[in-house]
Amino acid sequence: MNQLLFLDGCVRGEQSRTLALARHFLARWQAQNPDWSVEQVDLAALELRPFSGAEVARRGEQERSGALDGPDFALARQFAAADRIVLAAPFWELSFPAVVKLYLEHISAVNVTFRYAEDGRCVGLCRADRLLYITTRGGSYDGSEDECGWRQIRGLCGMFGIQEPLLLCAEGLDDVRNDAEALLAQARAEADGLAEFF
Repeated sequence: MNQLLFLDGCVRGEQSRTLALARHFLARWQAQNPDWSVEQVDLAALELRPFSGAEVARRGEQERSGALDGPDFALARQFAAADRIVLAAPFWELSFPAVVKLYLEHISAVNVTFRYAEDGRCVGLCRADRLLYITTRGGSYDGSEDECGWRQIRGLCGMFGIQEPLLLCAEGLDDVRNDAEALLAQARAEADGLAEFF
């Protein structure tokens, strides 16, 4: 059975506009793909810690020796095995919450999610061909160099071999000049369209 991995980086829980948008997309997508399973991971509940120098050294040694079956690489193996991936995270401090950054560090594992070619290039090892990044922003940053979250996700997709990174974004939601509900409705309509082919 094909599997979609849903990564929930919405630390506000039920108050999160991003989570509501992600759930809307997933409901539409699941209705059209009843033969797929969905595995959800609450990134905040993982309680990941930043790597210390000693932990980085230990992981490096495990990567070099090929000891990749242990718990240190469980999240990376799960990510690499997924057929499709949805990552939902709000726009915070020009990127995303720290739990997302920590997760990305934990899944970036040599010979699990990527490897190095002889010429030094990263070669992706992930099964998924598509990743959908769902976010909401209070301000408007589309096309801005100040927006770092989507840029990092796109870059990592290239590193991991995920050929088609997609973005679903509602922005300008905290701008008093905008009708936030109309913007969210527009994003939900876009989600419906994405669900048709994702």
